[in-house]
Parts: sequence; structure tokens; C-alpha cells
Amino acid sequence: MAIKIGSPKGLYYYSYFTFIKTFFKELGIEIIFSPDTDKAIFEEGLMCSESELCLPVKTYIGHVSTLSRLVDMQFVFSYASIERKKWTCPKIMMANQMAVIDNPKLKLLELPILIRNSTTPVFAFRNIFRKFIGSIINIETKMIDLAFAKALKNQMQFQKNLIIPKISEKSRINIAVIGHPYVLWDNYLNMNIFNKLAALGISYATTDNIAFAAKRSQVKKLNLPREMSWTPCEEIMGSALHFASQPDIDGIIFLSMFGCGFDPISEELISDYIKRSFKKPFIKILIDEHTSQVNFDTKLSAFTDTIMWTKNT
Repeated sequence: MAIKIGSPKGLYYYSYFTFIKTFFKELGIEIIFSPDTDKAIFEEGLMCSESELCLPVKTYIGHVSTLSRLVDMQFVFSYASIERKKWTCPKIMMANQMAVIDNPKLKLLELPILIRNSTTPVFAFRNIFRKFIGSIINIETKMIDLAFAKALKNQMQFQKNLIIPKISEKSRINIAVIGHPYVLWDNYLNMNIFNKLAALGISYATTDNIAFAAKRSQVKKLNLPREMSWTPCEEIMGSALHFASQPDIDGIIFLSMFGCGFDPISEELISDYIKRSFKKPFIKILIDEHTSQVNFDTKLSAFTDTIMWTKNT
């Protein structure tokens, strides 16, 4: 009987799912992904998690727990560092260990992504996959390298295609929605915001519509005493400052998850700067496990209606 291998649909899956799917497909390995986040997965994550964890990590643990009943083992990724001289998030680094604490019988094959000290991140990334896959599956290194090259090519094309925001001249207003990728692209966590904006005739752009280098250059405008060490912070701050300087963006919504240690820092550094330097409407909408659709919709409508009224007067 063939072993069923799965992978949870959470955290940085939303940034790298093109790479993950292509890589395993090229190796002839069938991967079963967990379902999209729903109430059952969300609540299971809450039940299986420590209270101090942020909502996305709790949701991820819900995915891992749910998937454990569908597969024999899971490929999981530990995203400690995804760019040189930077770290991701301590809670994300430990997410897989936290999942195992609640369920010691989980069979997780963890692939550590750590390229902080590498001068050639792409090759470091490839070597990580070589070592990891080669140690658990009898596949030639050449096959792994070919699969990696195809997956990297598709991932780069995917990211290139993202640099095309959904801004329309015919829309009533244009809104920038910033947040971490595992928040923006999980429709359960983001309260289905993009479909709601579309229904209101509002165009939107997101953090992922901005090139990596452009975000970095924007952060330098803050003249911080030292370079940021955390990728998530720079992603949020760079995106906000970029959109604030764009004349076709009428307002900025920052989707923030309760329990995130980075979001309060990011908001503190950018909110006053944006309002003072650009006089552009900015709101942070904080989402926790008790946030209702009505509560969220009220905040969203109040913000967008205010911008429309201001624009039409």
C-alpha cells in the first residue's frame, strides 16, 4: 500500500505553493494538501495551540492536525530565514514543534529553510532540498536538481505575474491592502475582504504586487538607526510606504492578526509617518478569534465610505 504524503496549507504555503507543487510533481511524488481554512480547521487549531501564539500559527496547527487524519506523513517547512541577513518570525520557526507538542504521534518531515548566512541564497536553497529529499527518498541528485530548477522557474514567473495590481480607472476608489501573505491569501482569516471590495466596486492592490527591492528601498526612507533584521517587518513597512506615495491609491488597509509581535512595531513606525507626510487615510483592522463578519464589515464599510465621501466633495 502506497504511503500517503501530505503538506499543510498554511503560513508561507501561500507564498511558495507554486514551487512546492511543481517540485514534488517533477519528482513524481503525489502530495495531498489540507483543505482551505474553514471553521472546523480554525477551531481545531485553537484547541491544539498555546494561547500566546498568533492566529495564523494557530490556524496552521489546525491544518497539520486535520491533515494527520488523512495522510501517513507530512512534508512541512520551517521558514527560519528566506533572505540573506534576515530572520522570519520566532513563532513561525517553532510552529511545527508546537504542533508536535500537542500530538506527539504526528509524523512530520521538516525541511529547514535557513539561508541567512548564505552569499548565494538560490544555491543554498537547492542544497537544502538536495540534502533533505535525498536523505528520505531514494532519488538521484540530478533528478532533484532538475525538479528544483523547474520549480524555481515557475515560482519566479508566479512572482513576476503578481507585480500587476488589480487597479482599474473605472473603479470608485482604489485601496491598498497590506499584510502578511498567510493573512492576505487565506480567505477565512482575511474575512473574505477581496470579494467584499470587488462587490463594492473597489479596486485593490496588495503587498505582493510590489517587487522585493522596491519594498526595501522604501524602508530606508524611515532613517532607522539600524537595518531591520526581520523580513515580515520590512515587508509590511515597505509596502505601506510604497502605496502611500502612489497618487492612484486612495487609502491603505493593514490587516493585522492578534498575537503578532511584529505588527504593532510596523504600525508604530509607519502610521504617523504616512498620515503626516502623505495625508493618506490609513487603518489597521485587528482580527482575532472573536472577530465577527459583522464587526469586520462595519469597519471596512466605514473606512471605504469615508474615502468615497471625501473624494466626491
